[in-house]
Amino acid sequence: MPKRVFRTTLRPVLPGGKPASPLELHGTVKSRATFHLAGIHFGESNVVGQPPHPRKAVVTVHVPCDEITAVADDGSLFSSLQVTRLDENRFQLTLTPDTTRKPGPFRTTVRVYDKRDTERRTVLTGIGVDGQLCDR
Repeated sequence: MPKRVFRTTLRPVLPGGKPASPLELHGTVKSRATFHLAGIHFGESNVVGQPPHPRKAVVTVHVPCDEITAVADDGSLFSSLQVTRLDENRFQLTLTPDTTRKPGPFRTTVRVYDKRDTERRTVLTGIGVDGQLCDR
């Protein structure tokens, strides 16, 4: 499971402004899910009015999860965000840009959620997406 080690020092202050002994904290943060890519870049592959060129990314889930959903911070950028299960803990995300919108650069974050967790909407992972929608 991908993980990150952290270490920090807390310096508490007691009532009256007296410093207390510092506390050393350290531990390991384990990821709930990870993408196989650092980011998704469409470059200039998509043109207004032309068929879109989708991109795919694989998400590996490291916690129990039956189904995931993906949501873009700017949902108007994509005509489709599809999730396909590959095996027990891997899913493929297919992002299809909307080529009917105005040309120009775009940037958003796509966040992945456990589909069952509709109440808390805890983010499992996220990935940056950017590119350029070109004029004809």
